[in-house]
Amino acid sequence: MRLGATLQSEDLIVEPEGLTIPLTDPGLKRSFPGLTRIADAQQKFEDALRDFVTMADADTSKKVTRILQQVREVEPSVTVIGQIKAGKTSLINAMIGAPNLLPTDVNPWTSVVTSLHINTPSPELNVKAKFKFFDNAEWEKLVSNGGRIGQLAMRAGADDELEKLRLQVVALREKAQARLGRKFEMLLGTEHRYGTVDDTLLRRYVCVGDEEAGNADQGRFTDITKSADLYIELADFPVLLCVRDTPGVNDTFMMREQITINAVRDSRSCIVVLSAHQALTTMDMALIRLIAHRQSREIIIFVNRIDELPDPASQVPEIHRSILETLEKNNAPQDIDIIYGSAHWANAVLEGHIDEMTDDSTESAINWTRAAFADKMQSWSAEQLVWHASGVPALLDALGQRMYEGPVHEALQKSARQALNLAQSLDVVDQVRILESDGQLNRTMTPGQLDVELRQIEAAAVERLRMLLSSSYQVVLKKMHAIAAEVNSAAAIRIADLYGKTFSITVEGFKIETPVVSYIPPPINLGQTIALDLQVSWWKGWWQRRRGYKAFAQDFYNLIRAETDPIINDLKTIQIGLFRERTQNTLRDFLQEQRELLMSALASSEISMEEMKELFGVNAWEDRQECLASIMDELGVYAE
Repeated sequence: MRLGATLQSEDLIVEPEGLTIPLTDPGLKRSFPGLTRIADAQQKFEDALRDFVTMADADTSKKVTRILQQVREVEPSVTVIGQIKAGKTSLINAMIGAPNLLPTDVNPWTSVVTSLHINTPSPELNVKAKFKFFDNAEWEKLVSNGGRIGQLAMRAGADDELEKLRLQVVALREKAQARLGRKFEMLLGTEHRYGTVDDTLLRRYVCVGDEEAGNADQGRFTDITKSADLYIELADFPVLLCVRDTPGVNDTFMMREQITINAVRDSRSCIVVLSAHQALTTMDMALIRLIAHRQSREIIIFVNRIDELPDPASQVPEIHRSILETLEKNNAPQDIDIIYGSAHWANAVLEGHIDEMTDDSTESAINWTRAAFADKMQSWSAEQLVWHASGVPALLDALGQRMYEGPVHEALQKSARQALNLAQSLDVVDQVRILESDGQLNRTMTPGQLDVELRQIEAAAVERLRMLLSSSYQVVLKKMHAIAAEVNSAAAIRIADLYGKTFSITVEGFKIETPVVSYIPPPINLGQTIALDLQVSWWKGWWQRRRGYKAFAQDFYNLIRAETDPIINDLKTIQIGLFRERTQNTLRDFLQEQRELLMSALASSEISMEEMKELFGVNAWEDRQECLASIMDELGVYAE
């Protein structure tokens, strides 16, 4: 499918024709219950914020508008992982309703992490595609020791295999230099941007070259491309969404493994794509263990290519039992959703080509629909039956539900608490004016005194957080979350008390919402060593070279120590450091926001009731009170 004019210069940004992807088959109306639930919740939340803007003062309106924009920019993400030829790219094309967007008929395979930003505005004007290249440091690390797998091989004493890796990397670099000539060094660490994209363009950046097939342009930049970002518009998708396609974990280019691991880290949700012919191989279990520290609600297993099973109605239950047994034996997360289907069927429906499917594929589709959708055989069309048999609708629904319960809920909760604090501040000011007009208010604090109190609260809270996190350096992330929540809550209580101290009043039901503790990606590095397959030749040689149990035990201890030390160091310096930075930033942002609100409230309270009535009118003033109460009720639903 051609999406725009072919670009003649990879350094040129052209005017975009847009990257809007219509359904290939207009007769199929796709529905997304899970994603629609997200859209509905966001819409109701935005409605409450818009009502807030209409009745707030100018300064508060600006703050609410920023929160509104924050909600609109929520882009949950999902990373699709699996082995080469499991059908990841075909599945992604089916999920977004564009069968030919990402190349799937190439040989070799897609080799670059490709992020599809659906309905997300591009951060750069007129840019619909961006390709980033490895920098010198990343390339040199790969060349010097073969990446992480090379390091493992070195520690295991697998000299022969390490040399193979080194030669592979050298050959890869020489091929890239031959392709790019003098541009090779100039391109490292840079990026190419385009205003439109087509199949030819993507093949140049995300697919391995295939000179033997006579396509010298394919894969021209792939060897040095680190990531690809595409910004597309889907008219039938109700929300923003980022879907990441990744290289197969058994890709021979070792640097890709680390890139895939990073992609998993950046997404809350993961789809593990398995092949129905070889569900849960050793490498597949490595994938499961790689994300085993995640909650089960963040993982979906999609067993693809059931269209190639002669009798899916009886074979799928057998595969399901086998997968469950394997997961249990390997201590995988409990209650992972397992969905069965066929990206091939889904794309055939989208292209309007179900009549062109092979006889075997058609028979498998009939067999599966009769078993899985017996009650719909008379009411659904052939396209609807095959579409649902593909498993894609169930996959999107499950994905939507998980995102609603996870990152979307947390984003709305965070924004709701921010907006509630704004509303609470306005409500206090209103109460102050009412009491002042009746002669019942005595101001007990000047702006200077208030500033001193706020600084004391900030200093105490930040120092307490620093000390508690420092003393909890070796504990699990769960306890650190509890520590951060405790400090944030204590700071919120002190701020609420300061409102009463500032105005010498007590407002019934008044409280300051505690800032949400930032989500920290789980430590992916805990699963990295699982990628080793102990059945390969160099591991067998390592075992055979040991003589005597003492030498065996000491060497094995050294090997384990060499493997675990970097993981522990990463947890200390990266994972905990990241948590420390984010929680401290969250606390400081909250305290700064409260400083602005309290100072503003103190200044606003000096405006008399009569002046307020002149500004809003008597009836408008009463309406403002009712509206404010209603808005706080609506926001309170999301803040819990």
